[in-house]
Amino acid sequence: MLVLDFESRALGDEWTAAGDVQAERRAGPAFDATGALAPDVPSGQALVVTSGKGRGGLATRPGVAPAEIGDCESLSLWIHRSPEEAQRRASTTLELQFVEVPGVRLWRKLVVDHSGWRRFDLPLRHFGWDATRVPHLRRIESLVIVLRDGGELAIDEIRLHDVDAGPGAFLTTAEVRELAFGPPPQVGDGATALPDDGVRVLARGGFELLTDVAALDADALFARLGSAAAALAPLVPPDEETRRVPRLVVFARDAAYREFAPRLGDCYARVASPPRSDGYTLLGIAHASWSEEFATARPVFVHEFVHALLECRALLPNQSEWLQEGLATHVQVLLHPQADLAAIVTRALADPAAQRSLPELTSGRPIEVRHYWQALTLVQTLALSERYRARFPELVAALRAAGSTELAPHLDAVLGTTFEELEREWRAYCATHWAG
Repeated sequence: MLVLDFESRALGDEWTAAGDVQAERRAGPAFDATGALAPDVPSGQALVVTSGKGRGGLATRPGVAPAEIGDCESLSLWIHRSPEEAQRRASTTLELQFVEVPGVRLWRKLVVDHSGWRRFDLPLRHFGWDATRVPHLRRIESLVIVLRDGGELAIDEIRLHDVDAGPGAFLTTAEVRELAFGPPPQVGDGATALPDDGVRVLARGGFELLTDVAALDADALFARLGSAAAALAPLVPPDEETRRVPRLVVFARDAAYREFAPRLGDCYARVASPPRSDGYTLLGIAHASWSEEFATARPVFVHEFVHALLECRALLPNQSEWLQEGLATHVQVLLHPQADLAAIVTRALADPAAQRSLPELTSGRPIEVRHYWQALTLVQTLALSERYRARFPELVAALRAAGSTELAPHLDAVLGTTFEELEREWRAYCATHWAG
């Protein structure tokens, strides 16, 4: 599927520019990095973009980029850097973005450090999303090219490739397995079966579990994950974009668990630090390590799976903010009751230093673990109390549409309340349901 080759239409008919960037359509370089004619490279007109300091971009006009990219395998494009440009700058960094609406995009970074022409083939399943919302792959409005820093490049033959039998724009189970546990074993000379490396890859109920823990009871864990999904279902309306599979990866070694996120980030051309918590969810993949103390019933498995479920099915990225942590903790304590939780809530309610104001708590920014009790009890007030429970799914839908879980813009419009009223009702709910 050809998107743009810059031959037939004026540049302004298909593109609009913003920021520190100049663009023109002109004859593309016909030579490779050695100065020899290169018959296999693009010919004719190319898009030439120049930026002095960067942060400029080009976006296709409405109707130019395909609105449906979920079944496409990859994006390819040719990029040319002159030898002079390569001497001036070691590299130029681009962002390639599929934008649904402003602030909601699927994107990846591309570092260009060659000389001459080069073709780049980028799997769409290695494009990630931002903190706002997971984008709809059926509603793409534009393709955007952003220059993060200065440089001059020629770009040609931007193509989307559609392969009927491929995974489309979704990370495959095999890739997750290899990122987590390394390549699967290969059949050796004379062997009739694959050697067993102890890794199990299981799929049930629309979820996937990957683990190298021999002692893990998969039946019991899948049952618990199904119960978690059932508890969440009436509270969070699913989105029509449900093709991403919620995954949980359980590692036998804690060190392997902490090494996974950086490798997953590399797959998306991003930097991800090793997690410092007992569980982590990144780009819709929940992961944690085995604990002999809790075994299959480790509560963090459920907690992180809820994060993955919210990201994959409700398009709410995990940013460790009040809604994600409140819902994850709510489902966790339903399935793994915590004996001392009522006492924790009672003590915290009596200690102003243990609390955040509701506007601060619900700002949409990450919260600390010590405030999870407050996110839990606020979510329960909104999801379970008589006044708000019928409106809670509408609130979640409004937060998703806004691309932020900041509560303030929706207090009156959706909940018909104020922070002052909500605080009184939250404290009353805690006193009634969490009296220690």
